[in-house]
Amino acid sequence: MIRRIAIVGMGKMGKAIAELAPSRGWQVVARLDRDETENGISPEQLNGAEVAVEFSAPEAAPGNIRALLSAGCPTVVGTTGWYEQLP
Repeated sequence: MIRRIAIVGMGKMGKAIAELAPSRGWQVVARLDRDETENGISPEQLNGAEVAVEFSAPEAAPGNIRALLSAGCPTVVGTTGWYEQLP
């Protein structure tokens, strides 16, 4: 069964996930970088993703996480350095 994944942050890790995903049975249905997320993330941008992987910058991560969860997309966060904003 092919699963659908969105990648938020197309730096080194985002590109690595995009490259490896198909060999693990995942179809990358959305690749969102800074330009696509600066005004938030809409469900339409996620293109039916079942899960998102967030690997952006520390200053962008909290907003991206909130937007992904608001869009109803379970999210795995790989970005570090933003934990003081957790509360």
